[in-house]
Amino acid sequence: MALPENPRVVALIVPRTLVKAAKTAVAEAGWWGRGRIEPLAGLGDDPAFTLPTTLPHAADSADSADSALRALGLTAYVGAIRVVSADAAPARTNAPNALTAAITAFLRAHAAPSSIPALLASAPRRWSLYPPLALLPANAFSIVPWPAFLSALSPAFLARFHRSLAHALSATHLAINAPIPSTSTLRLPHLTPLHGEFTTLWSTVTQNQIHQTWAPLHTMFSRGNITEKARVLGFPDVRGAHIADLYAGIGYFAFSYVAAGAARVWCWELSPWSVEALRRGAGMNGWGVVVVGAGEPVGEVADEVRLVVFCEDCAAAGERLRGRGKVRHVNLGLLPTSRGGWGTALEVVADGGWVHVHENVGEGEVDGCAGVVEEGLRELEGRGREVVAVGVERVKTFAPGVVHCVVDVRIG
Repeated sequence: MALPENPRVVALIVPRTLVKAAKTAVAEAGWWGRGRIEPLAGLGDDPAFTLPTTLPHAADSADSADSALRALGLTAYVGAIRVVSADAAPARTNAPNALTAAITAFLRAHAAPSSIPALLASAPRRWSLYPPLALLPANAFSIVPWPAFLSALSPAFLARFHRSLAHALSATHLAINAPIPSTSTLRLPHLTPLHGEFTTLWSTVTQNQIHQTWAPLHTMFSRGNITEKARVLGFPDVRGAHIADLYAGIGYFAFSYVAAGAARVWCWELSPWSVEALRRGAGMNGWGVVVVGAGEPVGEVADEVRLVVFCEDCAAAGERLRGRGKVRHVNLGLLPTSRGGWGTALEVVADGGWVHVHENVGEGEVDGCAGVVEEGLRELEGRGREVVAVGVERVKTFAPGVVHCVVDVRIG
């Protein structure tokens, strides 16, 4: 590789969820640096890390940054990973983060001095910011001695405490998040509102330069899916293709297919709140979208419409897509298992196309899940086409000992 003029060794600013993938890619490309991976200031909103490299490269423009990511084997994460000169990388700071500072200030004003060390030791330190909402982790303020301290506060002082935390986190709303039960078919969120009016609240986030929105009381959002979204952006055969997303949600992966150049993404989603979120999100990104009610006719769809969303079960996808072009990729993003859509996926995918099967599997079962999915799809394939599981992607840890994986299966 030819060196650029006035080259400098670059460093990467990497979201926490991409650190492992980035380190592996840089090492395999032969550009791993000898420095340490350092966390940046603050612990909220998916904290970022500085990752060293030995790549001499200019990093003063978007084009040169993209070129550096290609050299480092990280093309799939353009937009998610920043490239900076190593000598300009932000330094780590040991200053208290905004949440800790706000909690400390309140305790100094309203708690007995002798109780403050124990309260601070068990206080939450991380949060996620989805403007205008700040979300605290599920165990926030549940560890002794917090329950006793909070129950002793008057309603007015408790409200003041929550308001001060929201203000410190640059949010107008504050809530505690909780895991979604695996039995929840519609993946309904479990929030404990602490501050703000939630009935009309819509949150927003931008990942990989794609905007999304959702109503936190009624629909979920998973920041950990960013690696899979970035991978979809790098699929080489999406441009100009038709895609089917059988469990579209708020557009997690459908939006990545559109951003990657898909001619159209046909979506199915049962939750009207998720459908509305998808419609709003498409508008935020400037994409044409049509929403079709259950059983309603579709009619002709204008070329500028990038997403067609059916507010119904995906079982009718084969009939809906008949005569509307071949589907090159089918996304099956339902957790904990998408098995209910496997037959439909095989019905709509074109010869030579792909089915991407999302599943939750045990930590010790990841290596074998490709074979399980391949065998299950082969049993359902009724046209004699070849079914080959090509690989398994680990997306994120879903729960202790449980991994969200995606199995890529080639059909025909």
